[in-house]
Amino acid sequence: MAFVARVLAEQGRIGSANAIVSHVDSLKAEPPPLDTILRPRGVSVIMPTYKGAKRIGRALQSLAAQSIDRRKFEVVIVHNGPDDGTKEVVSAFRENYPTLNTIFAQSAPESAAAARNLGCSLAIFDHMTFLDDDDYLSKNFLEALLEQADGTSVVLSQIVDFDDQGEYESPINPKLLTTFSKERDLNVEDALSAGTALTMTCIKLFPSQMCEQVNFDVALDNGEDVVFWAEVLARFNPTIKLCPTENKAIYYRELRPGSISRPGLSFKFNVLDRLEVIRRIYNLSKRYRSGIFKDKIFTASSFIVAYLKEYPEDYNRILRMVLDSCPDYSANKYINERLSRSLVVSFCFAPWVDTAGVVAAKRMLTAGRPFDVISDNMKKFRNADNDLRKISHHLIGAQVELSSNTTSTLDPVGTMEFARKANENAKSLNKTRRYERMYSRVMWPASNFAAAAIKASLPEISWTAEFSDPMVTDIMSEKRPGKMDMSWLRESGVDDLIIQKGYPLLDSDSLMEWCEYLAYTLADQILFTNKNQRDYMLSQPWISSMKQAIIDRSQIAPHPTPPSEYYELENDEWRPSTQTVNIAYFGSFYKTRGLSSVFEALAVLDDDTKSKLHLDIYASYNKDLEEAILESGVIGSVTQREPLSYFAFLSRCKVYDYLLVNDAETKGIKPLNPYLPSKVSDYLGANVPFWALVEAGSPLSGMSLPNGSKVTALGNMEGYIKALTEMAAQK
Repeated sequence: MAFVARVLAEQGRIGSANAIVSHVDSLKAEPPPLDTILRPRGVSVIMPTYKGAKRIGRALQSLAAQSIDRRKFEVVIVHNGPDDGTKEVVSAFRENYPTLNTIFAQSAPESAAAARNLGCSLAIFDHMTFLDDDDYLSKNFLEALLEQADGTSVVLSQIVDFDDQGEYESPINPKLLTTFSKERDLNVEDALSAGTALTMTCIKLFPSQMCEQVNFDVALDNGEDVVFWAEVLARFNPTIKLCPTENKAIYYRELRPGSISRPGLSFKFNVLDRLEVIRRIYNLSKRYRSGIFKDKIFTASSFIVAYLKEYPEDYNRILRMVLDSCPDYSANKYINERLSRSLVVSFCFAPWVDTAGVVAAKRMLTAGRPFDVISDNMKKFRNADNDLRKISHHLIGAQVELSSNTTSTLDPVGTMEFARKANENAKSLNKTRRYERMYSRVMWPASNFAAAAIKASLPEISWTAEFSDPMVTDIMSEKRPGKMDMSWLRESGVDDLIIQKGYPLLDSDSLMEWCEYLAYTLADQILFTNKNQRDYMLSQPWISSMKQAIIDRSQIAPHPTPPSEYYELENDEWRPSTQTVNIAYFGSFYKTRGLSSVFEALAVLDDDTKSKLHLDIYASYNKDLEEAILESGVIGSVTQREPLSYFAFLSRCKVYDYLLVNDAETKGIKPLNPYLPSKVSDYLGANVPFWALVEAGSPLSGMSLPNGSKVTALGNMEGYIKALTEMAAQK
């Protein structure tokens, strides 16, 4: 049947030839083993050619000069371009070498992949090799490789590059020789260090049966060779052999400007085409288990790295596209590791469920740069949610997760242990990164101590330190406990750096005072989430002399709001009743942010008004909350629900009529309210009206809220009743 297809192909009847080949393939439910295919021993040389009339002669002459018995090989030339005289060149060659079996066929699509597929389908010998029309082979190439072939192995040759100026050692050769320096026969996994040689079309002899079961992808403009060989090597897991160097079997590759070997930098070639390759290889990795896939995903990703080094403004858009093609983050990680100049030091980071980690991830998302992160394993304190990686993991290169023996937020021993380990890892990473900037965030004071130590080790790095809340005092204005090991200052070199900056050493061993002081003295930029927070933290007498210097380096930066598409990532089909105005509260139940007054307001409403309202509270089980609901008699109007994962929370926000947020009660405790509830930034992205219970002068009280929002004074019962009544009137 293959012979008939060949005749038809030579006559230009490509459709008929392909129909025969397709029909033959369709009869095989399960392809037979390689060693049962009845093909004669020998080599079919497959040569696709595109506008090659002026250069194909050199390749043909190298075939005519082969030392192998001409009965042992054939040449299958597939023309896949416009008529440029190539057919006439081949016809003349056949007349000059009538004993060399030379087949000429025309491939209808102008595609190297289609040409190779057709050529493979027309081959008759039990082994194949590919030859590009601008390259040529050493005299003994076919004979030497066939001697090594055993019907199941892939045999590699050496390669020499050349151009108009002469011959050059190919960068592929040293890798080949190193990989096969101890053994000439390797399995695929052990041969991966050979690099490009494994998946380039040429320089190899392989069993023809492989092409009967795997085809080149005609939908790919380039990179089809990588996908083809990745599947072949994973599917058949052949032994990889290197033809002995003394045989001098050499493939000569021409390097021409504009050729695949010397491509110009472009968005299509470096990005779009590589993404298609990555997508296909990733999909193959779901079918077969082989290290070849990750290796080739990384190789394709290197083209994207080259592009982004020249066009960094495209970074965010491209990294999203990379993640779409390879959802396991491996390609993103590879790219980011080679581009990162930013370091994040956050004791808590995804996948651990903690506001500190979520906000740090959102900061990095907003920055839109590749970064590395040093964090701690939080399994002693928090649950893990791998979905949190969706926030910014597509931007992460290296993530170093330490395992310190920290026992609590205020544990000075664990804090210093984390700082030491983080510093060592940062210095190690910096050897290849040369960090330009560093970001740290507290709560979890260990982040600031680690960042200060890194700043002392890498003083050229620009450090941005963010405070989530005042650190020295808690919400009740009580000074937080915890004493630090003062010897750490000398050990880390932090004391010298503080003095170099012109500041005195703090006369205190308070862990939290030092947590703030390190940032005040050493950070290049300090972020506060609101002005009240800054004013409150800088009102402490022990920093009065440096207050203005801190203000000059500070920035008011509310928590970032997630992109709109993040609210659609969770497929949440749950909906509240359409018979009521639905209000949602998300977050912990604090005595200082109590909902008891809201329950009391609901309780005094008339039955008709009350029946039109429903409040859902998403919070971990809390006995105080449960008792407050029972005591208020609002069981029918209030439902306590289990907390949601972060992206489920974002999605759920959008289905409510109002989102309830309330200030911490600080009147009589603090001179001003320094707290802005962290959920506000997430609420804002839902574009749903707020019901904000605010303390006079608080950060929340001065915010611009979505249209339709209601603002009520915190604790004002009459205001609560009025707001609830107005909401109910909407039904």
